[in-house]
Amino acid sequence: MACELLVCGHELVQMARGLNIRGARIVEGTPSSLANPVPPIAAVVFDTQRLPLGSAAFWRLRRRPGVPLLAVVGSYEEAELALRRGCSDVLVKPIRAEELRLRIHRVLRLARPPSLSLGRLVIDPAAGCVTCGDVRIHLSPLEFRLLYHLAVNAGRVVGYDELLNEVWGYDYDAGSYLAVKAAIRRLRRRIEPDPSAPRYILNVARTGYTLTVRKEQRPSPLQAPPAGSGRAGVGPSRVIEPA
Repeated sequence: MACELLVCGHELVQMARGLNIRGARIVEGTPSSLANPVPPIAAVVFDTQRLPLGSAAFWRLRRRPGVPLLAVVGSYEEAELALRRGCSDVLVKPIRAEELRLRIHRVLRLARPPSLSLGRLVIDPAAGCVTCGDVRIHLSPLEFRLLYHLAVNAGRVVGYDELLNEVWGYDYDAGSYLAVKAAIRRLRRRIEPDPSAPRYILNVARTGYTLTVRKEQRPSPLQAPPAGSGRAGVGPSRVIEPA
């Protein structure tokens, strides 16, 4: 089954279609497709004259989890700006067909797998949904992007600045950290069995968050109580700093 490559810019569309890229179907970017891109899109190739960096449509595409962007720009200064704003690759005009082919193949390889499994949680970036077992968890677009970014970086501490840049995607000030903390609290209420004792999203004091999957431990009723606990099968509790 061919994946869909969204191409913005008439000349780019004609050039891309002439390349006959195996496994990719070229879809021309229109105002409607840019405003509400359909889930099967694997990657985006765009001319910054047609889709300016920093425009609302650009940020909508930029925030789609797992969809790499290839920007065709008019200068090396604009190329640097495109990379700073999260594009996966750039091409500086004038471009050659063979170079475009190679760059398209590269961004298609960067397209992330269709789903991520974290314990019972399954995150599907193509459909934009999260399930736990047979139950679908309803998240806002921001909450989904936040969870997805933490998931692809599972086991690593993700700082506040990185989250603001990769998930929110705009310049921020010190007060924006409160927005991250509020979003994490909402996300925990959606996915954690007990939001007051998080199992998935753990706080790292004054730094950010890390997502981890811990196996549930079911102590045997015959397990001897720890010294001084006074309760059978219950170990010392771990304090998780709240967001």
